Amino acid sequence: MRSALAVTLLAAASLALSPAATAATSGTPSPTASSSSTASSSAAPSSAAPAEQGYSFPDSCDASSINISDSDCVDGRTDIDLHEDGTATWVSQTAYPRAAFDAYLVEYEGWDGTTQEYMDEQLADSEDSTGTSEATVTDDLVLVDITYELTGDDAYQTGFALAADDELYVAIAVDDVAGSSTVTLTAPGTIQEANGYVDGTTVTWDAELLAGTDELDVNALTSIESDGSLPVWLWLVGGALLAVIGVAGWLGFGRRAGDDG
Repeated sequence: MRSALAVTLLAAASLALSPAATAATSGTPSPTASSSSTASSSAAPSSAAPAEQGYSFPDSCDASSINISDSDCVDGRTDIDLHEDGTATWVSQTAYPRAAFDAYLVEYEGWDGTTQEYMDEQLADSEDSTGTSEATVTDDLVLVDITYELTGDDAYQTGFALAADDELYVAIAVDDVAGSSTVTLTAPGTIQEANGYVDGTTVTWDAELLAGTDELDVNALTSIESDGSLPVWLWLVGGALLAVIGVAGWLGFGRRAGDDG
């Protein structure tokens, strides 16, 4: 039987629903996803600090905070890698403060094994998942990563479309990234338009942007767009070539003028 925290883990980390299936709960039909769930063990806690992972939790987080799923003591992010064929790799991560999580296991679960063992056991029990799950326990954090490979109808239902003109269009409902305070999307080519912060081929939505919109919109190309300028070497060669053409033209004109005279 699943513990109360296991149920929370499944909900917070979106283990039971893929992004496409989440869209289905709001009225959009969803096909059956093709990927399976696995649990992955980490050999030993690493020394990564929350700041390195981009997470920060208040000191007030304790066992009871984990038990009631206090929003201040659980955070998440979504990273989307959009491919040139309109498919996508979607990684949903949920993070908990390690000290509070460990205290919960002792006080509420009576767990006497390691935190990694507990996480692996809970994720192995999530056979209804449509993604591949992995738990990582660091010195400061407990992380759950769920990876979805979205192809075909799954990608389309989630909001990814490849147009006939080789442009990629993205329209993701904010509800599909619920629980994430940061969302990033990396496109294979030039970002044409987006309602997030653009840096190269990556678009980022922070908590403020996510709170102010209903949809994450991106229009991108399948490749890096040229700015239309000539490379330096071509300018140099072209300049020399133009000089030769100019001299040849003058000589030709002069010769014709001499012949005419």
